[in-house]
Amino acid sequence: MYILMRAAMAAGLCLCMTSAYSQMSPSHQKTVGYQDEQGVFHPFNQAVPDTVAKTDYTGTLDVTIHITVKSTFKTGTIIACGTEALVSSYSETNPLAGLSYEEWDYAEATGSGTSYTCTLKIPYSWSLLSPGTGVANSMSATYEVLALAPSGSIFSTGNGLRYTAGPLATSASIPAIGATTSYTINATI
Repeated sequence: MYILMRAAMAAGLCLCMTSAYSQMSPSHQKTVGYQDEQGVFHPFNQAVPDTVAKTDYTGTLDVTIHITVKSTFKTGTIIACGTEALVSSYSETNPLAGLSYEEWDYAEATGSGTSYTCTLKIPYSWSLLSPGTGVANSMSATYEVLALAPSGSIFSTGNGLRYTAGPLATSASIPAIGATTSYTINATI
């Protein structure tokens, strides 16, 4: 993952991904299927029923990572971080009603010497199954911290020099509608 992140950061791009469900207008019929290795979408025979009650959850996940550098790196090494939220919503009584979202944010940390800080924000809009009997909505979130080789070095092809990761939230409840949910992590590389 850090190779992809390094390439995107070098190009000045943000890696952000959500499922096809979050990108569709509510007026479109949602189709369940899969995408093959060539990128071709193959729909399953049945569509997600429009009669399933949904609730829109919007808000922001704010992640602050305080990084202590104890490893030794060459001058110009880039300290970066990322966060990912995985959200799922499913019905025990209607297996066609499942929804899922995946959100990422990556940034280069600021600081110098042995102390860096990374601030990440994921504004989100998830249309999940409305809470009720037999409905399970959950979120898990992780963070990662990377030391990336300076450009021009033998490792500048995206190889990470050091990596650490951990959980922010596991099987957590979905944040309240309109909430800003904050996480603060202390990490050492």
